[in-house]
Amino acid sequence: MRDRIGDIPLLITNFVKQLSDRFGKKIDYIVPDVFRICSQYEWPGNIRELQNVIDRAANLADGNIMSPDLLPETLYRSTDYSPLNLGEHRLKIIKSASENSTILEYLERNKGNMTLAAKELGIARSTLYRKVRNITGNSVN
Repeated sequence: MRDRIGDIPLLITNFVKQLSDRFGKKIDYIVPDVFRICSQYEWPGNIRELQNVIDRAANLADGNIMSPDLLPETLYRSTDYSPLNLGEHRLKIIKSASENSTILEYLERNKGNMTLAAKELGIARSTLYRKVRNITGNSVN
């Protein structure tokens, strides 16, 4: 796996989807730090070890978010990742996921009309465009 580091995020996403299909555990959001930490780890146990770590993290998740605090401590020791306060970090992640969900809900309610959704959310339309771009990773027309 050391030669195919770029595949690790794809493998993680695939493992989470498989877990969701098998056990009905729905993970809607994987915090980017999970990908970064896993990409920096050596994985002496190869792909099976990665799958076991991801399965464990998904099972430990309280809701639908997979965050770095669900990963084993051994991964942190071998990477440069060290959040100062995991609880505070987790709170930020939950807040961000909640905001993203609310934005998408208002957009769906308004059939994609950005002006109406922004008005209902009480934010500027340009702010909504920026937030949607951050959620989807694509520009919005």
